[in-house]
Amino acid sequence: MNISVHLIEPFSDAKAVRSIVLCYQKAFGGTPWNEGYLCPHPECGDAFPFSLQSERCPSCAARGDTTLLVEYWPMSRIASDFYREMKKPGALCFIARDGEAVVGFIWGYRIVIDKDIDDYLESPGLHHLIAGDFFYIDDVAIVPEYQGRGIGKKLVTHVLRAQPEKKVLARTLDRSTMFHILANLHGEAVLAITRGRVIMAISL
Repeated sequence: MNISVHLIEPFSDAKAVRSIVLCYQKAFGGTPWNEGYLCPHPECGDAFPFSLQSERCPSCAARGDTTLLVEYWPMSRIASDFYREMKKPGALCFIARDGEAVVGFIWGYRIVIDKDIDDYLESPGLHHLIAGDFFYIDDVAIVPEYQGRGIGKKLVTHVLRAQPEKKVLARTLDRSTMFHILANLHGEAVLAITRGRVIMAISL
């Protein structure tokens, strides 16, 4: 395995952006997020991995309904969200390649900690705990077959070196692989939030 990491210019590299979108779907469509398919029924809303062998929602089927599942993260939505975030101040995106194949990515941008950021990050009271300018790591993903090979740490390390802020913030699942990567880089959890997630901070 010869993994290389590259900084991309998203608005002039459509091929790389498409690869990021596909990588995003693969990474978040399985465990532990299982955001492959979504039930659109207003009384359900359950999420399922891409490995589910059904077009219909199992939860609804148990109630006698036959609701068809939809993609949790359609390609157009991922691309739209990505381009919007790459317009933010200080935005950076790195991709990891194995040969020509994109197997992982990381992106983020500069944020200022204030009351509005509390809402944006779903982290009530965060601005009472930390202050100032941070580089926010918004998303990191590695395709499943490449996970556990140190690629996530490599991507995070590239971002830490490239961004100009002296403080970095991330939101991740408590005790997840990313949690441990950040902790090993001297990051600490500063706030526990919803759905088993924590806000982590690193001072460089």
